[in-house]
Amino acid sequence: MLKLNGMHKEVFRCKLGRIDFLKTGSAAKVVFVHGIGDRKEAFEPICDALADSYPCFSLDLPAKVFGSGTSNQSIVEQIASLFSEFLRNHAEEKVVLFGSSFGSTVAVQLAHMMPELVAGLVLQGGFVYRPLNFFERIASNIAQLLPFNVAHIPFMKEAVKFQHFHGFVAQPPEKWDRFIRNISPSKSNLTARYGQAIHNVDHRSIALKIGIPVLLIDGEKDPLVDMVARNHLYQAFPNAEKVIITGGGHLLPYSHYQEIADHTRRFLSKVFDS
Repeated sequence: MLKLNGMHKEVFRCKLGRIDFLKTGSAAKVVFVHGIGDRKEAFEPICDALADSYPCFSLDLPAKVFGSGTSNQSIVEQIASLFSEFLRNHAEEKVVLFGSSFGSTVAVQLAHMMPELVAGLVLQGGFVYRPLNFFERIASNIAQLLPFNVAHIPFMKEAVKFQHFHGFVAQPPEKWDRFIRNISPSKSNLTARYGQAIHNVDHRSIALKIGIPVLLIDGEKDPLVDMVARNHLYQAFPNAEKVIITGGGHLLPYSHYQEIADHTRRFLSKVFDS
């Protein structure tokens, strides 16, 4: 049974929008950004494991970003602009950004926009260039028309299990159950809008300009980030430390959170204590 010491829930508001977040300290040292269809609670066990040495903040992706200054920005750039305001208010010194899946694109964009506030990157199931395939584009177009929770979509749980359960086969069943509970409240149309944004992301050039320490964590059997996308990531960060989780899939913060916490702690000690 997973036991947590608990994180404090708070809300940050500024002219660009609202961020719901969890925190384990007063000032951020590690900032977590989740993937599409997920929630800030995904990282609770990892934050709990790190909290004794590294205060952690876990941010929800916003439903919307406001402001005329963001009108010509991509969705990823809009989110990064909002999150940059958050960092200016909650980081007393440089932080490490932990981006999972789609959150990795936001983390890379933030590191590019705010090098003065980012000391390192941890990208889990990340990518810098991953165009959607034909079926993903069709699915996201249909999902944008569905204004209800993911849990209410017929056969969604079965589809998610078919795609991702292999990464949980050797794990206690409560890990899979926690994942299903977390994604069930996600709005289908918002999930689809962020999914479509992936198609236009190309961070290969800006990633090459990022000169901070980077840790890349991937599952051995990730069904969403194939070797082509992973090679783009490795080429964009040629000096990054690379970790492959044996038996892991795409949902490592749920299936292998202790391993993720251990690797992240070692990386943080190099960044902050060296």
